[in-house]
Amino acid sequence: MWDEYDHLYSKTRKALHLTMVTTYGLKRNIYSDIAQSQVTLEQLFTSDDTLL
Repeated sequence: MWDEYDHLYSKTRKALHLTMVTTYGLKRNIYSDIAQSQVTLEQLFTSDDTLL
């Protein structure tokens, strides 16, 4: 029965990481742990290579 669904499953390891791009950062609350990382506009548009 499950053989018909084999094409739906990948044999590779893949992941989806939620990143929040915000103007001033995230306010810490019970929902802010959903995002694995965050990037502020200051970090996005800076010319400093140490942030990468």
